[in-house]
Amino acid sequence: AEVIREHKHVIELPLSGFTFEDETYIKAKGKWQYLFRIWDLNTKVIVEDRLHPERNGLGAIFSHLDYLEEAKKRKLRLRTVTDSSPLYPLVYKYAKQNYGLKVEHIVVQGIDDEKYPSAYRNTKQAGERQFGELKAVLKRKRGFSSFKGAEDFLTLFAFYHNHLNRRNGDPPCPLKLRNGKTVSEWIEVIQYFMEQQN
Repeated sequence: AEVIREHKHVIELPLSGFTFEDETYIKAKGKWQYLFRIWDLNTKVIVEDRLHPERNGLGAIFSHLDYLEEAKKRKLRLRTVTDSSPLYPLVYKYAKQNYGLKVEHIVVQGIDDEKYPSAYRNTKQAGERQFGELKAVLKRKRGFSSFKGAEDFLTLFAFYHNHLNRRNGDPPCPLKLRNGKTVSEWIEVIQYFMEQQN
């Protein structure tokens, strides 16, 4: 996981600017930590999975910093679908004040509430279903012995989803070795990073 964190900057994730954002909690070292998720609804990549000790505005902003930096660099038009948590407006206010980014914020409280456009209700349902895969794995694990252990797991989970998972065909962001082979195993990930350095 440490190797991936050190080298993931060499991979440019496909980002559309249209995201689903949500949060859940993870137990690490006997304490509840909050996981903030950003998922790209068009490209299907996990943009961020970030842990923070508390579910507050600071944690939500912290989880967005890399994404906001990248969005500004790529000049993305940002739209996001969330629930009605008061944390997200704080993030988007921060994005405007510090990055000059305007975020179109679509609040969808329930997937069955007809006051929301059906397209956004379906979008929220898709986001929650995708996030549910991680939640199911976390439920089976019943917590982590350390904060770093939880972070390592999330790093590997997101990397696997984005670059290696072939359950539904090609992963959202496949990686290619210099010989043209698509990276499909963890040992090839190391080879890929080594090739990017040379």
